[in-house]
Amino acid sequence: MSEFYAASGGTLEINAPSYITRQADEDLYQHLSKGNYCYVLNSRQTGKSSLLARVAQRLRNERIKVVIFEMTALGNNLSAEQWYDGLITKVAEQLNLYDEMYEYWDNNERLGFLQRWSNVLKEVVLKHVETPMVIILDEVDLVRSLPFSTDEFFAGIRTCFNERTQYPEMARLTFCLAGVATPSELIQDARITPFNIGQRIDLSDFSQQEAELFLQGLKREQTPSKALLKRILYWTNGHPYLTQKLCQAVADDQSVQKPKGVDRICEELFFSSRSKETENNLQHVRTQMLRNDIDHAAILDLYRQIRRQKKIKDDDTNPIINLLRLSGLVKVLENYLWVRNRIYFKVFDDAWIAANLPDAEKQRQKQAQRRGFIQAAMLSSGVIAIMAGLAIWAWFAQQRAEHQENIATQQKDIANQQRDLALKAVNTLTYGNIEKLLNIAGTRQYILPIFEKNIQTLDAIYALEPDQNKAQREKGSNLERIGNMWMMLGDTPKALQAYQKKLEIDQKLTTADPLNSESQRDLSVSFNKLGDVQLRLGQTEQALQAYQKKLEIDQKLTTADPLNSQSQRDLSVSFNNLGNVQLRLGQTEQALQAYQQMNEIFEKLAAADPLNSESQRDLSVSYSKIADVYLKMKQLNEALELNQKSLTIVEKLLEQDPQNQTLKDDIKIKQRRTARIKQQMEESAQEKE
Repeated sequence: MSEFYAASGGTLEINAPSYITRQADEDLYQHLSKGNYCYVLNSRQTGKSSLLARVAQRLRNERIKVVIFEMTALGNNLSAEQWYDGLITKVAEQLNLYDEMYEYWDNNERLGFLQRWSNVLKEVVLKHVETPMVIILDEVDLVRSLPFSTDEFFAGIRTCFNERTQYPEMARLTFCLAGVATPSELIQDARITPFNIGQRIDLSDFSQQEAELFLQGLKREQTPSKALLKRILYWTNGHPYLTQKLCQAVADDQSVQKPKGVDRICEELFFSSRSKETENNLQHVRTQMLRNDIDHAAILDLYRQIRRQKKIKDDDTNPIINLLRLSGLVKVLENYLWVRNRIYFKVFDDAWIAANLPDAEKQRQKQAQRRGFIQAAMLSSGVIAIMAGLAIWAWFAQQRAEHQENIATQQKDIANQQRDLALKAVNTLTYGNIEKLLNIAGTRQYILPIFEKNIQTLDAIYALEPDQNKAQREKGSNLERIGNMWMMLGDTPKALQAYQKKLEIDQKLTTADPLNSESQRDLSVSFNKLGDVQLRLGQTEQALQAYQKKLEIDQKLTTADPLNSQSQRDLSVSFNNLGNVQLRLGQTEQALQAYQQMNEIFEKLAAADPLNSESQRDLSVSYSKIADVYLKMKQLNEALELNQKSLTIVEKLLEQDPQNQTLKDDIKIKQRRTARIKQQMEESAQEKE
């Protein structure tokens, strides 16, 4: 296999022979060296990461400090605290400012994550780095998969830019963002000003002249190599990944001496039924075009017009055009949109467009069940109403059956079955299919009305039932799901309203049956949800009250059933939440007590099941939290002892799972924290002398 080309994708090495310098190299370098914020938001496999690595090297040669990393390195199954902690770690490692940055981070826990991150840059990094500095964040599109909103993070980057007029030192700090996203996608909350700063850097495909560098890798004589390269570019039109992929295949097959041979290889690589489904780049394009959060009909119709050579002007303000460009399917030529290359033109043809339009007449249920679920989303409100009517009719039938002795028992059974079927249909059309519905474009707007309609339907059905509590629980469940949906959509105030209504229901149910442990747990969860949202809205005092009420409930449940490990864990969560909020409010002593009580629970759970890695991990975290509080209180001996206990546990866990990168990173953090505590102990001893 030819080693000249980089046909597998990924970042090229700095000295890779197949790297082609384009106009973007010079544009990005010039803008960043002048302190201009930039973004390279383009489709996949176009050379973004390789471009960033080369420009970073050039900037370092000019004595400009550069921090560069992929956001994927932070992970995605994280809390906001873990994500920001990883962000600090990445920057601190590359600047060799670990102790300084974490000292500020740990000593200012009363501040929110964004404010701490911004202050660390301003008050720590810029004070230690006297030269201009560039922070390059690659793969920023990953943030869309995080379980929390990162709108404020990108808003914070914009704030760093705006603060240049107020704080001159901020002019030394420059950000560069890269990934598969449009600027408008970086901040999705309509109440926050869009991400509207920075210079866009366009990555063009290779020209005929630029691509001549690839001739040497074809391993042929000059004349046939030029003919083969010309045919390769005929298909790829200079697309970086496709060109290198096709060049490598031709280089590896020395039997290819004429353009027809290139056509044959192109057919094998991109046009066969199997390759259309498995080829990495084609999958990326397909995934981007059929994302679940965009209007399929609009983007496919626009692409069809472009494919039929209708003149469509490029327009940065048109979100559909931006998404289409981001997919990589089209390019801009003389301010008009064109299909990017012949490979895409042939693979993503009219048949493909028709097959993926929302109203395509295909048996979607057998392929991906997409069309069936969309129909379910659009029609379920009506179906629910019908089923509600069926349920109510069935109930009356049941009543008639019970009061008319001459009606057969079989008829009563049928009535009950019909009622149960109606309820099952209501739940299936909403709850059962919800995750699948969310993964289909254009369905989010239907989900909330379905939930709200479902609440009305349940009210009607269960109003006929003697068990009113069952109806209220179902209604509460709907409200919680609505709240979760608003959180996903970034509307925290509406989520708060839904959770508050759910809390009212749980309080009524608990008052009606105070000994019902299930109702008590539901109420505990409601207070926890309420506290989480209030904390996110900056309502710290209210969040503290919610967490305290959750704690009271969990303590009662644990006292009633002390051997229930789940109750113990719920109680530990309450102590942890309480400690976190108290730290924010500067109530250090109270936070310490909360963390110590959490620690007592985890010590018992770990002792009861010493082989349970989750329990051991929880115990390690509790030791670390207490150590951090002791560090704030300048009780260094206690901080060192507990940090060492935490480190010992993680080291043992790593022995059991030596490939676990999270554990490795955790050990590194704890080792550095130990070193920092020891350094502070030495400094304290010297001061006393």
